[in-house]
Amino acid sequence: MTHRTVAAAPARGHRAGRERQAGTVACVATDPNSDYVVRQMRDAILDTDLALVTTINKRLAAVARLRAYKQEHGIPFVDPSREQWMHTYLQGANRGPISADGLRELYEHVLQLTKSETREVDPGA
Repeated sequence: MTHRTVAAAPARGHRAGRERQAGTVACVATDPNSDYVVRQMRDAILDTDLALVTTINKRLAAVARLRAYKQEHGIPFVDPSREQWMHTYLQGANRGPISADGLRELYEHVLQLTKSETREVDPGA
């Protein structure tokens, strides 16, 4: 449940003055779609996701060009030693918060996606 902070109703009794001075607040549940902070964070996440899609598309285009070049020159497309080097390089460059295991899993998905999405360049692969 999402909450937003609102001013509490004035207190009654002998503690009333102290509570008002202390700025007592209460949490009230709200619809996440109308919460300003939630909307701002979601917008920031969406901006990041859009950049991620753009980056993946750039990667796919570059790999498609490489795959076509390799095919023209009789060079095998998959290079396991290069893939291992990239894993190692990315692990060294990673500053988190993604874990080493999470990065390994993500990169495996990226490699698999890249191979399947660029396959049309080399239907026999």
